[in-house]
Amino acid sequence: MSLMPNNSFKPKPLRGLIQALGQRMKIIDTFVNQKGRRVRVKRGFSWPAFLLGPVWALFRRSGRAFLLMLAGYLPILAFDIFYVGNSTSLPLILVLLALYITYMIVCGIYGNRWLADSLLESGYVCTQSPLA
Repeated sequence: MSLMPNNSFKPKPLRGLIQALGQRMKIIDTFVNQKGRRVRVKRGFSWPAFLLGPVWALFRRSGRAFLLMLAGYLPILAFDIFYVGNSTSLPLILVLLALYITYMIVCGIYGNRWLADSLLESGYVCTQSPLA
Protein backbone atom coordinates (compact mmCIF):
# COMPACT_ATOMS: atom_id res chain seq x y z
CA MET A 1 0.00 0.00 0.00
CA SER A 2 1.40 3.31 -1.10
CA LEU A 3 1.33 6.47 0.97
CA MET A 4 1.21 8.57 -2.19
CA PRO A 5 -2.11 10.24 -2.98
CA ASN A 6 -4.25 8.61 -5.61
CA ASN A 7 -4.24 10.90 -8.65
CA SER A 8 -6.84 8.86 -10.55
CA PHE A 9 -9.69 10.91 -9.09
CA LYS A 10 -10.43 13.91 -11.27
CA PRO A 11 -13.30 16.24 -10.41
CA LYS A 12 -16.00 16.47 -13.02
CA PRO A 13 -16.61 20.19 -13.63
CA LEU A 14 -20.05 19.71 -15.20
CA ARG A 15 -21.33 17.71 -12.22
CA GLY A 16 -20.08 20.39 -9.83
CA LEU A 17 -21.77 23.10 -11.86
CA ILE A 18 -25.09 21.26 -11.86
CA GLN A 19 -24.86 20.73 -8.10
CA ALA A 20 -24.02 24.39 -7.53
CA LEU A 21 -27.00 25.52 -9.60
CA GLY A 22 -29.33 23.19 -7.73
CA GLN A 23 -28.18 24.46 -4.35
CA ARG A 24 -28.80 28.16 -4.80
CA MET A 25 -30.14 29.68 -1.62
CA LYS A 26 -33.40 31.53 -1.60
CA ILE A 27 -33.62 34.83 0.23
CA ILE A 28 -36.95 35.29 1.95
CA ASP A 29 -37.97 38.60 3.51
CA THR A 30 -40.34 38.53 6.49
CA PHE A 31 -42.74 41.43 6.90
CA VAL A 32 -44.63 42.08 10.16
CA ASN A 33 -47.46 44.55 10.80
CA GLN A 34 -48.48 46.11 14.12
CA LYS A 35 -50.97 43.31 14.84
CA GLY A 36 -48.22 40.70 14.52
CA ARG A 37 -49.31 39.24 11.17
CA ARG A 38 -46.30 37.86 9.32
CA VAL A 39 -45.95 37.69 5.56
CA ARG A 40 -43.01 36.00 3.87
CA VAL A 41 -41.93 37.16 0.42
CA LYS A 42 -39.28 35.38 -1.61
CA ARG A 43 -36.88 37.54 -3.57
CA GLY A 44 -36.58 36.84 -7.25
CA PHE A 45 -38.85 35.29 -9.86
CA SER A 46 -42.41 34.47 -8.82
CA TRP A 47 -43.84 31.46 -10.61
CA PRO A 48 -47.37 32.00 -9.21
CA ALA A 49 -47.36 35.60 -10.48
CA PHE A 50 -46.05 34.35 -13.84
CA LEU A 51 -48.80 31.75 -14.18
CA LEU A 52 -51.78 33.46 -12.51
CA GLY A 53 -51.11 37.20 -12.89
CA PRO A 54 -53.74 39.41 -11.21
CA VAL A 55 -55.41 36.41 -9.54
CA TRP A 56 -52.18 35.80 -7.61
CA ALA A 57 -52.11 39.45 -6.50
CA LEU A 58 -55.70 39.22 -5.22
CA PHE A 59 -54.88 36.01 -3.36
CA ARG A 60 -51.87 37.71 -1.72
CA ARG A 61 -54.07 40.75 -0.84
CA SER A 62 -51.87 43.16 -2.75
CA GLY A 63 -54.02 45.88 -4.28
CA ARG A 64 -51.09 47.70 -5.81
CA ALA A 65 -49.72 44.60 -7.57
CA PHE A 66 -53.25 43.74 -8.72
CA LEU A 67 -53.72 47.17 -10.28
CA LEU A 68 -50.31 47.09 -11.96
CA MET A 69 -50.95 43.64 -13.40
CA LEU A 70 -54.45 44.59 -14.51
CA ALA A 71 -53.14 47.77 -16.14
CA GLY A 72 -50.77 45.63 -18.18
CA TYR A 73 -53.34 42.96 -19.00
CA LEU A 74 -56.28 45.11 -20.14
CA PRO A 75 -54.55 46.64 -23.21
CA ILE A 76 -53.46 43.19 -24.34
CA LEU A 77 -56.98 41.88 -23.82
CA ALA A 78 -58.43 44.80 -25.80
CA PHE A 79 -55.97 44.11 -28.63
CA ASP A 80 -57.03 40.48 -28.55
CA ILE A 81 -60.76 41.25 -28.66
CA PHE A 82 -60.78 44.05 -31.20
CA TYR A 83 -58.00 43.08 -33.60
CA VAL A 84 -57.23 39.39 -33.28
CA GLY A 85 -60.59 37.99 -32.15
CA ASN A 86 -61.77 36.54 -35.47
CA SER A 87 -58.55 36.95 -37.39
CA THR A 88 -56.82 34.11 -39.16
CA SER A 89 -53.68 36.16 -39.80
CA LEU A 90 -50.75 34.19 -38.42
CA PRO A 91 -48.47 37.24 -37.90
CA LEU A 92 -51.19 38.98 -35.87
CA ILE A 93 -51.72 35.89 -33.74
CA LEU A 94 -47.96 35.58 -33.17
CA VAL A 95 -47.77 39.23 -32.09
CA LEU A 96 -50.56 38.57 -29.58
CA LEU A 97 -48.78 35.47 -28.30
CA ALA A 98 -45.55 37.48 -27.88
CA LEU A 99 -47.48 40.16 -25.95
CA TYR A 100 -49.01 37.59 -23.59
CA ILE A 101 -45.67 35.86 -22.98
CA THR A 102 -43.94 39.21 -22.34
CA TYR A 103 -46.70 40.17 -19.91
CA MET A 104 -46.33 36.88 -18.04
CA ILE A 105 -42.55 37.26 -17.79
CA VAL A 106 -42.87 40.82 -16.47
CA CYS A 107 -45.38 39.64 -13.84
CA GLY A 108 -43.01 36.87 -12.78
CA ILE A 109 -39.98 39.14 -12.53
CA TYR A 110 -41.65 42.04 -10.72
CA GLY A 111 -44.45 40.24 -8.82
CA ASN A 112 -42.58 39.73 -5.55
CA ARG A 113 -41.13 43.26 -5.71
CA TRP A 114 -44.60 44.75 -6.14
CA LEU A 115 -45.88 42.62 -3.26
CA ALA A 116 -43.05 43.76 -0.96
CA ASP A 117 -43.62 47.41 -1.91
CA SER A 118 -47.35 47.17 -1.24
CA LEU A 119 -46.68 45.55 2.14
CA LEU A 120 -44.32 48.37 3.10
CA GLU A 121 -46.91 50.95 2.05
CA SER A 122 -49.54 49.13 4.15
CA GLY A 123 -47.51 49.58 7.33
CA TYR A 124 -45.56 46.35 7.38
CA VAL A 125 -41.92 46.38 8.46
CA CYS A 126 -39.26 44.10 7.01
CA THR A 127 -37.87 42.37 10.09
CA GLN A 128 -35.48 39.79 8.72
CA SER A 129 -34.13 38.26 5.54
CA PRO A 130 -33.29 34.66 6.48
CA LEU A 131 -31.81 32.22 4.04
CA ALA A 132 -34.14 29.33 3.31
